[in-house]
Amino acid sequence: MRRSPLGVLVGISLALSACVSPAKRWDDFEQYIKKSIETPLTPAGRCEQRGGFPYEEQCYQPSYELFGEQDCRLRGGLYYEDECFLPESDRIVIE
Repeated sequence: MRRSPLGVLVGISLALSACVSPAKRWDDFEQYIKKSIETPLTPAGRCEQRGGFPYEEQCYQPSYELFGEQDCRLRGGLYYEDECFLPESDRIVIE
């Protein structure tokens, strides 16, 4: 059975990439862990990491309900760029 040289080269490159990829991902993971250990997160940093933004020592998270500006402010939220952000500790569940 005769194989084409192109097919052999593609097969070899795929085999090598399968071996290198997990090692690279492991190295990337180790770098991420080292960076997270070296850099302590402040409360503001943790808030931003969860998708919110800090304002006056509180973390405001985006509301998944579509509130207008007045409704948002009545619930103690911040209305910014047509989006309502509610304080994380005072989340209101609307049913």
